[in-house]
Amino acid sequence: MSKFNTIKHNGVLFPEDYQVKNYELAGEKLAPLAEEMLFKYSSMKETDYFKNPLFHKNFYSCLKNELSDNQAKLSFPADFSDLVNKMFDDAQVIKQEKAEYRKANKEALKKEADERKEKYGFAEVDGKRLPISSPMIEAPSIFIARGASKLIGYWKYKTNPEDVTINYIGDNNAPSAPAGHNWKAVEQNTNNFAIAYYDVNVGNVYKTHKAIIVGGEIKENSDEKKFDKAVNLLKNWDKMEAHIEKGLSSKIAKKSECALISWLVKTTGIRVGSYDTEGQVNENGVVGASTLRKKNIQIKDNKIHLNFIGKDSVVFDNAYEAPELVINCLNNKLKNKKAEDKVFTASANDVSNFLSECVPDTTAKLFRTAWASFLFVEAFKAQNVQKDWPLSKKLRSYDLANLEVAKKLNHQKNVGKNFAAQLEKMDDNISGQQDKIKELVEKTKADLEKVKQDIKKLNEKNPVNIKEKKAKLKEKEAKIKLRLEKAKERLESLKDKKDMKQKTANFALTTSRTNYTSPKLAWSICKDLDIPIEKIYTKSAIKTKMWAENTPKDYWRKYPNV
Repeated sequence: MSKFNTIKHNGVLFPEDYQVKNYELAGEKLAPLAEEMLFKYSSMKETDYFKNPLFHKNFYSCLKNELSDNQAKLSFPADFSDLVNKMFDDAQVIKQEKAEYRKANKEALKKEADERKEKYGFAEVDGKRLPISSPMIEAPSIFIARGASKLIGYWKYKTNPEDVTINYIGDNNAPSAPAGHNWKAVEQNTNNFAIAYYDVNVGNVYKTHKAIIVGGEIKENSDEKKFDKAVNLLKNWDKMEAHIEKGLSSKIAKKSECALISWLVKTTGIRVGSYDTEGQVNENGVVGASTLRKKNIQIKDNKIHLNFIGKDSVVFDNAYEAPELVINCLNNKLKNKKAEDKVFTASANDVSNFLSECVPDTTAKLFRTAWASFLFVEAFKAQNVQKDWPLSKKLRSYDLANLEVAKKLNHQKNVGKNFAAQLEKMDDNISGQQDKIKELVEKTKADLEKVKQDIKKLNEKNPVNIKEKKAKLKEKEAKIKLRLEKAKERLESLKDKKDMKQKTANFALTTSRTNYTSPKLAWSICKDLDIPIEKIYTKSAIKTKMWAENTPKDYWRKYPNV
């Protein structure tokens, strides 16, 4: 059944070509692509990537093909350092000039951006005007990943119109390719909400698939259905576990495989593994539960140890206790296989069909969504957050709950290059606040003593309106005490921020918060505990989650039995 009937749009945008600056190396001008590659490479000079030998090795494997014979004789990166340093310095000047230009031409540039968005930022789907995520084709650059990727440093080559497939249905006015070019194809796919899709060539060893997606109501409706299905799965969790256990004992090979893959996804939170595309496993080693190799699994006693590279090249390395039935089933699948052999023949689609036999519309992917929302709300409940807590403390609890989700789903990120400096600055702020409190404690004592003496004088004089004057002094006394309390709260907030910074250094909380944890939980918690929703989501994210705005405030307390 088709998801829609018509999809119309004005095509996609391509990034501006690199402007050649005529740098020389070994007494010869660099070829345009070689210069572009080195200029981008130089911009990363002060990042941690420059400390990674593989980054340089992979980059040079691409660069050397664009160098002249004399340039290729030079030692990389040593003989390139002077040029790279000059490029880096020039880039800082160009960056400053661009910033000044943008500032001086703010209104004109905004007008251009608005006109561009009006033309390319929307698609018409079955007559409805809906936003496009981003109509811009990805620019050439150096491949960077969040994890220990074997591809790091390779050049991502330019995407031309000939690499792009356009999806357009409704009339004969499909957008034309830029002058002098043709599209790879123009399709009429009524099940794909992408207006265009293409593969990016990474170092001539790997291709990563990209799509330009229509959002708005389509994404919102899809999200709402996804989280409703997750609730339904959680309500039938015991039933599903029994279904999986029964499947493990099945004499039908594919069924027992599907059950075993389901157990792995359910227990570990790993992705089902629809990443076994041509080139990806061979070149990058990226796998999921259904595409695991024998080398990724070790079994000892009653524990299963998984070690593999998952999505975004993030390493997964964990061990889990498993029942005897699972151990026996997995050992049986590993029997007579070589290290590089795939353990399973069942696909992600096979697994989803197996799960849907028990709870309709359940997929292996849905397990991660269900896990995320359940883990989050249980972790949040465990902290017994109170409505009268300071906002910073409530938000810390929210982040700690999200951290549990990020750990379960292996949402890792690279530690920022300025992490140590940021911690040092936090320490300075904490130390400064501690000094302020010491001073404030002494001042508070003096101020409170003065108020006490003023009240004593009033009692001795017994003046007119003594009650009113005493009330004002008592009010002043309360403000003095509150001032110290606020200063102490500020100190605790600074300490909490540093603690969270350290705990979440290599975990991406935004991923679980925005994509995996139900917005209904967020809206419910915010209403119930007086937390501004703007503290949970960005303004743009709030717009896409308004469908959850009317969630009752006690929803999170009842979850998943809602």
